[in-house]
Amino acid sequence: MTDARLPGPWLTRLAWIRLSDRAVRTFAQSLMWSNEAGSDGDLPPDCYHFLHPAGLNDATAEELIAAGWWERTPTGYRVPDWTGTAGQESAKAVNNRRAANRRYQAEHRARQADKRSEPPDVSADVSADVSPSPAGQDRQGQALTESTLVPTRAALEVAKETGCMDCQRAAAFDQPPCPRHRQEAGAA
Repeated sequence: MTDARLPGPWLTRLAWIRLSDRAVRTFAQSLMWSNEAGSDGDLPPDCYHFLHPAGLNDATAEELIAAGWWERTPTGYRVPDWTGTAGQESAKAVNNRRAANRRYQAEHRARQADKRSEPPDVSADVSADVSPSPAGQDRQGQALTESTLVPTRAALEVAKETGCMDCQRAAAFDQPPCPRHRQEAGAA
């Protein structure tokens, strides 16, 4: 994404304050168009209809030239000192930043894909993910016995061996392994 900058100090510059509303709008639009087109401040005639809804007129162009915001070129106009006093970023810098962002995003996606391809650690303690019971209240539900822990242990073992996400979810909810692996767990 490109952006056109209107630096704060311009608000107090007489050359800015004395511009007509039409000239201010035309100049701001010229910054936006040039940034988006990557022209580094060059304004060819085929862009003039983008600079103001009524188009560019000679009086506005002359006003911007007299104030030093534009200069005439053989092919049209130009915002002088594009990366200096105009405070804009060069097209080359924009392209370099975009390329760096694309590289970073590709590397980020590769790291995420690597994480997804690794089997999850199903032996991790999930109790840290469970919020504690409010103080003074007993845990409601079935008492844990050795027989109720067997399905969870079986699902954990199957999940470790197969990497099955369904078995991992089942183990997290004290359920037996998924239907595909239930028979394997019964044999274990």
